Amino acid sequence: MKFAIIGLGGRGSTYAHFINYYKNELVAVCDTDLSKLELAKSYGVKEDLFFTSEDEFFEKGKLADALVISTMDTLHYRQVMKALDLGYDLLLEKPIAMTLEECREIREKAVALKRKVVVCHVLRYSPFYMKIKDLLDEGVIGDVISLDMTENIGFYHYAHSYCRGNWRNTDVSTPLIVAKNCHDTDMICWLLGKRWLSVSSIGSLKFFKEENAPEGSTENCYTCPFSDTCIYSSLRIYNNEDFERAAGLAKHGKLGLTHEEITKNLENSENLYVRCVFRCDNNVMDHQVLNALFEDGITVQFKSIAHTNSLAREIKIYGTKGMIYIVPGDKCVTVEMLDGEVTKHKI
Repeated sequence: MKFAIIGLGGRGSTYAHFINYYKNELVAVCDTDLSKLELAKSYGVKEDLFFTSEDEFFEKGKLADALVISTMDTLHYRQVMKALDLGYDLLLEKPIAMTLEECREIREKAVALKRKVVVCHVLRYSPFYMKIKDLLDEGVIGDVISLDMTENIGFYHYAHSYCRGNWRNTDVSTPLIVAKNCHDTDMICWLLGKRWLSVSSIGSLKFFKEENAPEGSTENCYTCPFSDTCIYSSLRIYNNEDFERAAGLAKHGKLGLTHEEITKNLENSENLYVRCVFRCDNNVMDHQVLNALFEDGITVQFKSIAHTNSLAREIKIYGTKGMIYIVPGDKCVTVEMLDGEVTKHKI
């Protein structure tokens, strides 16, 4: 198949890799950042099919069999509707759109035009969760009674994406429960195979506010007297190999920079990622609890929390015969029956 991508960021470049890996062809890319041209070329895209304007890209008509849309949340609806009109099948990065009404309109248009819109809820394809799904469908723990799940966001990942970064404010992005946790709510529905009956949610932005800034701290990390000791210091986070994922996502110009080059970029006052986490324009929750009732009386509790070292999800599912759970860092799915029998399924 021939693919095009609009938005060659972290997710877009991942899909570009897999397009090539599975012997498909990436023929066109659109990204407002001209520096992405060399990356596009490395995947075989010709320079005349690299676009920095969305309008110019769509004016060229249908350039491929399918289009990957991996841009910011606010752009999805507009780009999806244009792409469907041109006859593209779509691989759409989550979340689908900014509002429920936009999601419904996308579905209605896709059905009317007989086009495929596949949403990137990639956790369904994780070996861990595929194994859990198989065990549940086999009835290994009997009828499901309750499910508990925790999304450990990670303090540095939260600081990167939800204080300093693109998903920090609901005026320019979807709220945390959608931007981050739609993976989890989708997976809960998929694992249980049941419909929601009722749902409630509580949470707040408790910690990442100016009133919690250390006395004497400054607007930017590179001028702050606490830059060497504050765990949220951008200079510490983006130069720490343990936080490679966050560093790779930061806007340093390109990947693979030296310590000195990263530090220099983090001394640029225009770089959003050097701001004090307590003095950003963020308004999304840093902790939230969702409670739900599903068909057949199944209860669900889902917790999302910023204040963790781990980025691993935790899950425990209780059934009439036993329970299934994952221990973070343990490369297996554990089944513990009520009679005491324990089976570990290595992944």
